[in-house]
Amino acid sequence: MDKQCAYLNVTIKLNSSRFKIESKDEKITVSVTERPKHNKVNIETIKNLERLLHKNVKIIKGAKSKRKTIKIEGITEDAARQMLGI
Repeated sequence: MDKQCAYLNVTIKLNSSRFKIESKDEKITVSVTERPKHNKVNIETIKNLERLLHKNVKIIKGAKSKRKTIKIEGITEDAARQMLGI
């Protein structure tokens, strides 16, 4: 059985005062509070997206980059964008 999955290309903005997700001209920016050491940025990103969407989230591309591709299992891209308000 093939699950629905959403794939979002995001750009990470470091050292923000709080976690937030913004979209401008179809580009998604995820602001994180952590610094890029010991995988903390990726952990914060996954944890917060899972909390907001109640779905499994994985970074499938760009683990060491500011540009990442995120896979969200069990939801369409349109539904994920709507739940995130982007």
